[in-house]
Amino acid sequence: MLLTDGTGKLYKVNFHHSPEKTGRRGGCAFRGMTECYIYRVVAIEDGKPVTSNLLGSGFAFCSASDRFKKIVGHRLAFRRAVDQMIPQCAMNRGQRAAIWYAYFAALGIER
Repeated sequence: MLLTDGTGKLYKVNFHHSPEKTGRRGGCAFRGMTECYIYRVVAIEDGKPVTSNLLGSGFAFCSASDRFKKIVGHRLAFRRAVDQMIPQCAMNRGQRAAIWYAYFAALGIER
């Protein structure tokens, strides 16, 4: 998924769900993990984004007692990845809001 922060900068967001990962985190058992990685797009060649460094990563763990919901895991992992990239990219409130609006628009959710 490609997102913009409203200033023309593009970011590529990758999600990956690993249902086979199980264990304990913070004293709670989990089954399944959703990963989110955000990269800066430096160019688009042949219709595909060329990315540079990793700006942020976030992880969401599904409790063993919860039912897996893709959108919940994606949203939580995305929030954690955006929170991690804020200091590195010196993003202001407007840019963060634009990223979230782009995220919801890509999912077809109006905000």
